[in-house]
Amino acid sequence: MSVVNTLIPVTAVARMAAAFASLLIAFSVPVSFAGEAGNLPVLVVKSPYDLEQTVANLKTAAEGNNFRVIREQSVDHGLVENEDEDRRQRILYFCNFDMLHDALAIDKRVGVFLPCQVNVTEREDGVYVIAPNPKVISALFLLDNPELAAACTHLQNTYEAILEEGTL
Repeated sequence: MSVVNTLIPVTAVARMAAAFASLLIAFSVPVSFAGEAGNLPVLVVKSPYDLEQTVANLKTAAEGNNFRVIREQSVDHGLVENEDEDRRQRILYFCNFDMLHDALAIDKRVGVFLPCQVNVTEREDGVYVIAPNPKVISALFLLDNPELAAACTHLQNTYEAILEEGTL
C-alpha cells in the first residue's frame, strides 16, 4: 500500500480530483473531456444547457441508467452558512444499490468512492459536468484485482453514458 493511500482515503482523492478539475475549469486551464479521458482521474463534459437544466437532465439520465438520485447539494454545503452557499457549483449523488452490493462483494475498499457523484459547475463560458473516473482511481489505489478493474471499467462507461445523456 502506498504512502498516499495510507494518508489520504480514496474518497478524499476522488473529491480532490473533481475539485481540482473544477478549479482548472474555473481558471480557464485546458482540460481533457470525456471520450478523451484515457488515464485522467476525472471525466469532464461541457453542457449546452444552463445549470438548472443540466442538473435536471443528469438526474433523469442517472435514473434512466438504473440509479437512484440520493441528494443534490452545493459544493460548499456545511462549510459556509446556507445563504452563502455557491449555488453555481453543485454535487449530485446517485447510487445503483445492486451495483454497489456487487462491487463491495469484490472488494470492500471500493465503498470509499461510492456513492456515485458528479459536480456541476457554472462559469462565464458555460456549464461543466465533472465526475471521478472510477477506472483510474481504482487502478491507483486498489491494484491487482482484475475483477474489480472490470467493475470499475463498467462504472466508468456508465458515468460516461450519464454525462452524455445529461448534456445532449
